[in-house]
Amino acid sequence: MPVDMWWFIGAAWTLLAAAAVLLLAPVPGAPDTAAVPDAQSVALLRGGRRAAVTVALVALQQRGAVTSGRRGTIRVDGWGTAVRDPLQLAVHTSLRRAVGIGVLLTAPRVRRALDALRDGCARAGLLRGNRRWRTARGLLYAVPVTVLAGLLLTGPDAPDAAVRVGAAVLTVAVAVALWRVRRQTPAGLRLLAALRDAHPLETHRASGPRVLMSVALHGDRALLLHTPHFARDGGLLGTGGADRGFAADERSPGPGTVDLPIDVQLTEIEFDPETYEPLPVYKPTATRAQIEKAIGFLLESERPLIVAGGGIVNADAADLLVKFAEITGTPVVPTLMGWGTPSPPLAPRRPATRRSGGAVRPCGPCRSPSWGTRRGSPAGGGPCSGRGGRGRRP
Repeated sequence: MPVDMWWFIGAAWTLLAAAAVLLLAPVPGAPDTAAVPDAQSVALLRGGRRAAVTVALVALQQRGAVTSGRRGTIRVDGWGTAVRDPLQLAVHTSLRRAVGIGVLLTAPRVRRALDALRDGCARAGLLRGNRRWRTARGLLYAVPVTVLAGLLLTGPDAPDAAVRVGAAVLTVAVAVALWRVRRQTPAGLRLLAALRDAHPLETHRASGPRVLMSVALHGDRALLLHTPHFARDGGLLGTGGADRGFAADERSPGPGTVDLPIDVQLTEIEFDPETYEPLPVYKPTATRAQIEKAIGFLLESERPLIVAGGGIVNADAADLLVKFAEITGTPVVPTLMGWGTPSPPLAPRRPATRRSGGAVRPCGPCRSPSWGTRRGSPAGGGPCSGRGGRGRRP
């Protein structure tokens, strides 16, 4: 029996009819219009799984349980003992290190909590069930495959080839139209519209449950209004959060770790000293543009001062420092870690220093720009110091 194109067209329309029944038939379970779902369910209705996790992160941030880590990541900032919501608890327990929201969405606990939240919305008649949705998508995916197989097997030599091609195009167009049907049911779309009317976007920053519902309904605009720093630094805006875990190379935004199983750690290997080569030492260097900019700042200063720290001693650059100070005519004073460096002709008495916010700066009458100190290096004594070499507050 010869193969006919209309068999494939009929099979494709059968698939379309089955997918239409699954997508357009009323969802069992009447929605309760009086009960308003929580913010995470609303976010799942509006923007999917990522939006629901974003609302959970904002709720945890308001509790002080999480904060932004390195750029584009979220990290734990406190105990989650008071957290009772399943999704929030899953998110908090999955943050064993600073990760982006994309990595967090793949955590098993978070996925199970999101599936339970989705199933609850489906039982409430707000979303199409997962099994019906996946089955309908599979049927629609099979429609163009069936049509293409018919075109390839029958060939273009048939007398009514143009009619068959037109029927195939119409079949695929109907499949595309059904593919664009949203997963939200009409009741879910009506609920979202009613909530947007009841909770418009605020004009000023708020706190509490209002923030969660605002983020659930309005997305990035509400995040920028209520939690701008947390949203930007944590990678919650748009498609941010591109962190894919630790990458042990120079492009990684943070440190890298290698987790070795215990059997690998206890395995004995033969070491060949002839093939061993030490890694080259990384020595940072400044570019010419950076050096010119720094010298420009120095020359433009009204009362410049170079504070020589321990880095001068470690680099054995005392002679170069003296030569640079003589050329630029800049006074030099050492910190406690920089003692022992030769003093240039313009070196004044070393001023007392005090710490403020982790940095060392001159105090008292010696207020001038400090250059060359290492962060947090100890310093003390000088003309404005008291007994014992500890600086007095001016």
